[in-house]
Parts: sequence; structure tokens; C-alpha cells
Amino acid sequence: MPDPVAIKPEVLLKPQEVYRGLILEGENVFRGRGRMRPEDVRGTNVTTTAIKKWWIKEYEHSLLPEEQNGVFHSAEGYVIRWAYRAGVIRRLEGLVRDPSERKCTKKRPLTWHISDTSEMEGACSGITFLEDSEDEEASKEPAVESGGPERVAYFFWQGKGCTITEKGAAALMTVELDEERGPQVRVPQGEEVPAFLNMFNGGMIVLDGKSDMNPLMISDKLKPFRLFVVRGQKKSEACLLEVPWKKNGSMATSLRSRGCYVLHHIAGNKIYVWHGVKATDLLRKVTKRAVIRLRIWFSRAAVENINEGSESKEFWNLLAGKEDYLSMLANSRPMEFTPRLWQLSSSTGEFLPTEVLYPCRTGEPEAFPFLQTDLYSCEQPALFLLDAQYEIYVWSGWWPVQSDPRFREKNQFTGDAQVRFIRDKRLALETA
Repeated sequence: MPDPVAIKPEVLLKPQEVYRGLILEGENVFRGRGRMRPEDVRGTNVTTTAIKKWWIKEYEHSLLPEEQNGVFHSAEGYVIRWAYRAGVIRRLEGLVRDPSERKCTKKRPLTWHISDTSEMEGACSGITFLEDSEDEEASKEPAVESGGPERVAYFFWQGKGCTITEKGAAALMTVELDEERGPQVRVPQGEEVPAFLNMFNGGMIVLDGKSDMNPLMISDKLKPFRLFVVRGQKKSEACLLEVPWKKNGSMATSLRSRGCYVLHHIAGNKIYVWHGVKATDLLRKVTKRAVIRLRIWFSRAAVENINEGSESKEFWNLLAGKEDYLSMLANSRPMEFTPRLWQLSSSTGEFLPTEVLYPCRTGEPEAFPFLQTDLYSCEQPALFLLDAQYEIYVWSGWWPVQSDPRFREKNQFTGDAQVRFIRDKRLALETA
């Protein structure tokens, strides 16, 4: 077999794979909401009918109240029961919607234009317009929907701070709680699929640490505020991820000009929404939806919007002082792009890239599609190549400790493995 060679640029420049959806019981529920592409004659409209959520602690579980469905903690596990209906949508051939009509309601008659010789007027009972949803691919032609039976799926969400025992307990409890014997889906933190996020309609929030059986407890005297980064490319898929607390130093170093952040001042019951200078209009809309849900949880706190560069002294004081961060106020380059990440390896004998895909990708620019756990959770030593449009980075993992039981029966410590990794690092640099 010939020696591995560096990867050609055209291999990495191929278009990114589009999101194909989530398959449950042989049917694609896509993003957990209605979907019908313009070229489709028949599609599926998915609607949520009920959600139940259990908090998992070792070998115990507790059903949480409905208002806490969207609240998670990064060091805990949860089981979510999703009840939904998947109705069939069929396009009405030859029926073209009057462009002067913007909404379809039962209270107001609509005028329809038939492409043949007839015309009709009447209410729109049973007729759906999918352009009113958030799906950019939705058809702008009228369609009729027929309902389907209620189905059930179980998701077990595992925070990044869960112990191995707690992760296993979440999986076992999912089997125990699954009375309907429906499909079961594992959801590690940071890898939430669109159908999972859509259950909370833009209201998912991940708090750092444990809840101590009180998921809404925010009276921690050591934390005068909470800082969240906003993730998501659709309003219904918005997620607030808490930035880990720094006991020493300013939290201002966590800000990024391509992002939107939410600062909740606990004692003052006030929410500051910080918009980076390079944040897209779409991200600002997603942030607005997330803040609306956040106000409901936190006693309808007052909201103040802040654009980067116009921060008040009070804002910086809450973050423990103004510190340098990766600001782009003086950067005139366009930043509407999505970074791409590949894991590089020659384990098959050929040096190949495996792209790491953002689960909620839509084709729109996403500033932060990856988390550090995407790098650290891989079997080490690992190599990654990150394309950040204007810079390319090669990330090299660490050599595992030989006493680590995870690698005791593997070949990471042989001379051949070390030679292969050194060769792979050279090929990665040549590829970059």
C-alpha cells in the first residue's frame, strides 16, 4: 500500500452535506415542525401535542412541572417524552393563492384563482399555507392536511458534566419510563438535533453546574449574574448556553463580536442583551425570541439592548470590569460565514478528512457551530483542521496517559502508533 499523502484542496471545498432530518419509526420528522419543499407533491407536517420531562439522579427520577421543560443543567441528565402527530400534506394541483392575501383564517374568506376555467370563494378549512412557518424551503402554494395518529419518542439528554454513572442512569431510566416502547434517542449536550430544540419553541436554556433538585434556583450568592451565549439559526431552535463562571477575572473576555450574549443581573432583575458588531440580523432575531422566554422564567425582568461599542459603565462593572476580548469593531472584513471543521486520520491506511457537522445547520451563516467538547471528546491523540475563512488552524490533541483505563487495551502506546501520529501531523500541516 502506498504511503498516505496530504489531502487535496478540492476534497475540503466540496459543499457541506445538508441536514437530512431525524428518522423515527421509519419516518422523517425533519426538524420537528411542518415541512414541504416546492418540488414535493406530498409532505409531512409535524406538530407537538405534549411534553413530559424527568430529572434523573442516580437511580431516581422526578417528573418536573411543565414550566421547567426548557431548563437544563450541564451536570445532570434528563429524560423527555415527546408526543407528536405527523400529518400528511398534499399539494392542491392547479390552485394558486391570491398574492394579495397574507393570512389564511377561518374568519375571513379568501379568493382562489383556478388555473382552468372555474373560480371559487370560501373559507380555508383544512387548507394549510406552509410559507407562514419558519421553514425557508416551505411551499408558497396551498395544501390540504390530513391528521395522523399520536406517536411518542423519548430523548435522554446528558449534560457534559454528567458522571459515567449518571449517563448510564439516564439511559436506563429511559427504558423504564418508555411505556409505549417508542424510539429512544440519546442527546449529548451540544449535539441537540433540531427536532429536540423545537420542542421548546426557542425556550431552551442550559445552566452551568447542578440544580440541587431546583432547576430554577438562581439565588447563588457567588453569582451576581449569569452570562449566556445565544445559539441557533431559527427562532424556534434558539438555545441559551451559560458561559462558565470565572471566580477571578472579568467575564468580558468571553464576548465575541460575531455573537449575541444575554447578561442576567440576578439581584437587579434586569436583562442586558449585547449584540456584537458582526452579529447577523438572523441571530439578532433568534436572540429576541430567546429573551422573551427568559423573561417569563425570571419574573419578567426589564430588558436593555446594547450594541457593541456603546456599553455603559454599569454593564462593564457587572462583568467585573472591562477587559480585552476578540473585538472586531475595527475589522472591515465581512464575517457572514460558517467555520468548517474536519477530523484528520490515516487509520484506514489513507489520510482522510471526516467533517464535523453542526446538527442544526440550515445553510445560513453560523458563528459558533462547534464546542470544545467536539475536540476533547474524541479518542486521543486526535488531529483537526479548522477553516475559519481567513485563517486555517491545525489542532493537535494530547498523548493519553498510559495509566488511563480507557486506553489500556489499545495500541496508542506502541512505537508504530507514535510514528503514525507524527506522520499525520506532517500531512495535516501540508494540507493546511
